[in-house]
Order: sequence, then structure tokens, then C-alpha cells
Amino acid sequence: MLDATAAVRRGVPAVLSAASAAAALAASAPFPDAPAGLREEVVLPATVVQGSRLDLTRFVDPRSAELLHEEVRRTWSTRPAPIYSGEHDGWLTLTQLVGSAVETFEVRQTGAGSAGRRLRLSRVDASPGEAPGWLEAMLPKGSWTIEHVTHADGGRQMTTLVAVTSATATAASREVVDALARSGFKAGSSRPVAVVGRGLVTFLSRGAEDIALTVSEHE
Repeated sequence: MLDATAAVRRGVPAVLSAASAAAALAASAPFPDAPAGLREEVVLPATVVQGSRLDLTRFVDPRSAELLHEEVRRTWSTRPAPIYSGEHDGWLTLTQLVGSAVETFEVRQTGAGSAGRRLRLSRVDASPGEAPGWLEAMLPKGSWTIEHVTHADGGRQMTTLVAVTSATATAASREVVDALARSGFKAGSSRPVAVVGRGLVTFLSRGAEDIALTVSEHE
């Protein structure tokens, strides 16, 4: 449990960076049971990272970190699973299993009270007909994935795939785009966009699904 929590904590900054374009905050939290009267702000709703779903909120509160930590513990104690408590780098943490998900609460003291975040990590079932790794499987030999993030926003699903190839970026990008076209995706332009320092970027869509594909050459 604690190892899983540490892995989630280490992954949050990377996920925030990868999904920054999707961080327009929604009006309601991804989980409705905000503990201890917290007023939460959505950062990442239903974001899929390496086959797991991540829901992330943040908050500021006039109560002290220690008091809020204890009040959330008291609220969570009504649930059947044990609560794991910890402290790291000024953060007070709580972790608990909620069904098949792992929920983590983190709070630290600020000058005007406290601030923190709450995240829930759970498994994600693949879309019908699409096994996990289906998009990576379209990459040519000698290519590997650097980043794969999926999130839902406004009724649409957006997937960002960043890959590196030992072939030419043009050839690798074309192979993936052609494979996606056979699956019903359409590219927004006839040629990928070259972005300095990133590689070739192609945007594709199929119904309510969007894909941002970035391919660069291994140096």
C-alpha cells in the first residue's frame, strides 16, 4: 500500500505536466464524497496513465494542516478499510483502499491555513475492441513510448502519445497515422507539424476521440 502511494506521489508532477492543456478546472469534483467539508477544485478528471485512472483535486482551507488531517481521518474511519498515515517533506498524508481504488489525501501548512490535494488511482478497463497498449502496438519496430496520457473532458476523450524512434520521425509518424486511419481516425492536416525540440506532431480524431501524436528521432 505505502509503495503504491509513493509511486502515485512521484507520478503526479509528470501527469500534471503532460495534461496541462487539459487542466481547465471543472465545476465539480471527480469523487462526490469530499471529506471534512473540503471545497475542492478539479485538476485532472478521469485521466488514464499507463493503464490506470487518476482523479486529482486540490484545495485550500482556513483550518490548520494538523486539524484537517485529523478531520479527514475521522471521516474516512467510517469506511471499512484500514487507514495508513504518514508524513513526508512537510506533507501529512492518509491513504486508504476504496473498493478497488487507492485514495490518498495530502495536506501541508501554509501561512493562511492549509493546502493540499486528493487523488484516487484505479484500474481502467480497455475500450471495447481495444486492448491495453493498442496505440503503442501501432509504432514501428525500434520505437518506444515516452508518455501516454488519456483524459476525458467535455464529453471527449483526449489521448497524448509521445514516442521516440530509431527510424526517421517522418516514416514512423506516417506508419502510425496510416494505421489509425484504418481504424477510422482522420488527421487534422495532410502533414504533421514540426515542433522544435519536440518532433513531428499530428492531431487525429474519430467521433468523440482525439489523439495528439508526437514522434521524434532518437539521437
